[in-house]
Amino acid sequence: MKHFFLVVVCMQVFPRQVQPGKDESTTCKPVTASFCQGVGYKTTLYPSGVQGFNLQQIGQIVQTACSPHVDILMCRVAVPECGSGNESRVKPCRALCEKVKKDCESTLRAKRLSWPATLRCENLPQTDCLQ
Repeated sequence: MKHFFLVVVCMQVFPRQVQPGKDESTTCKPVTASFCQGVGYKTTLYPSGVQGFNLQQIGQIVQTACSPHVDILMCRVAVPECGSGNESRVKPCRALCEKVKKDCESTLRAKRLSWPATLRCENLPQTDCLQ
């Protein structure tokens, strides 16, 4: 009975690893975007980026170093950590997004780059998130 309980608990805590027959596209893949290599995680469900984000554009923005946290914001949104789909605690906060956007405004304009249209700060959580 003790072993059965452990199996049930593990299935709830680690559903991706325990459930057989899952589609291969739901398994974690290594983060391959060079500009996301030092942000604190190594796997993502979206090695090519979340739909709607252009990784080339994101990489150009990160390379400007227009804000101290531009890499964390862009990577956490466009190439999120595996398993972070809707978990607000690993998403960047709205305040961080707004600060990075403000910090980067003039640099992006000078380099003829634009803020990603799909990155809307107001859609990010206000609390219980990465700051």
